[in-house]
Amino acid sequence: MRRSFEGLSYLVRDVIREDPLSGHLFLFLNRTRDKVKILYFDRTGFAIWYKELQAGTFTRPDKRETQTLLFASAPVTELAPTTEEISYTRQSKRSIEGKLPEGTRFPETLPREETIIDEGEGEVILEKVTERLAARPSSFYVKRIVRRVRKLGGALITPELPPTVIEGTTTDVSFLVYVLIAKYVWHLPLYRQEQILKAQGIRLSRDTLIRYVIAVASLLKAHLRSDWC
Repeated sequence: MRRSFEGLSYLVRDVIREDPLSGHLFLFLNRTRDKVKILYFDRTGFAIWYKELQAGTFTRPDKRETQTLLFASAPVTELAPTTEEISYTRQSKRSIEGKLPEGTRFPETLPREETIIDEGEGEVILEKVTERLAARPSSFYVKRIVRRVRKLGGALITPELPPTVIEGTTTDVSFLVYVLIAKYVWHLPLYRQEQILKAQGIRLSRDTLIRYVIAVASLLKAHLRSDWC
């Protein structure tokens, strides 16, 4: 029962041969039949209902015809309509800080992970936002750093921006580590990495990746020299 939205949608589409966007409820049991997941699409996106029994097991029909009905129940048009209302109060304005290098694009489809730096007292009058391209294994995301500018006694106080390994770039240290490991451990050439980034809507040229590798190599070389001395 480790599958989530993508895994369960795959089972519905390629195993059950049903349309996961149809609005039907698709029910999945684990082998011990003490856990159940129900996947459905509610016009705004996929949702999963999950339950684990503390005692006993779920009953599973034996007949194929009944089992098919179990996996595909009522369409979404027969379900009671539900609405959600979200309200919020915007307390401060934001400004995107820094200029991206030529050819760099951070598509809106990339998930954002925010780090909020809030120091001191006083009224928050502005949020300065800096975006850096970061990476996890096999995935990319944009690390958004929000520094809240406060006004105290007529003076504006802005927290310091965390330093980067290579000054003047919009890449996080995790992305630089990813590039180096992909090149020197997995033997993935930089032009291949450029193609992988481009496939996800990220425009970083091979020349830019080469500059990153050279800059990090120079830093490592200086660090090793200092250890030897």
